Amino acid sequence: MARRSKEELIAEIKKAYQASKVLLEIQLEDEPEYGMQDLAALPEIDGWISRCREGGATYSEILAGVIEHVNGFLTFARTAKHPEELARIHDHLARYKAKTGHDLLTQFSDPLKVVKAILRTGKINTETDYRIVMEILNDVGNAAFDDAQLAKLESAAAAFEDAYAGPA
Repeated sequence: MARRSKEELIAEIKKAYQASKVLLEIQLEDEPEYGMQDLAALPEIDGWISRCREGGATYSEILAGVIEHVNGFLTFARTAKHPEELARIHDHLARYKAKTGHDLLTQFSDPLKVVKAILRTGKINTETDYRIVMEILNDVGNAAFDDAQLAKLESAAAAFEDAYAGPA
């Protein structure tokens, strides 16, 4: 994959930020107790990017952080099997499209492609990939993967954690 320019990264950050904000709006409409009561309290994206940069974050790190919420929803949407979960996902996706004019499942890359690659190679390459794997491993009702696949993902996550932590 070609290296992305600063402008391309900023555009991706803004797209993911807006998607995440809309997903939060939808979630708060259904579950006001979810936590954040006032979306107006979210910082404006340009100011938020500036503060992250002042703190030493790279544009790639900012993108990884902001896309985590979107990837969490997409992973759940792609792996859910229970009829109530599926109905809720379809409702959220329809509301997302009504609010934005975009189909969330095609607007962002499918996190399960990452998981399939990890299952093939047994290796997690990035923190974003690690977070996607952990989303799957932490879903106790996950029916999308069999025990052998989950064990391989657990092994890859442990190896990534060991490498990320460095020597003891």
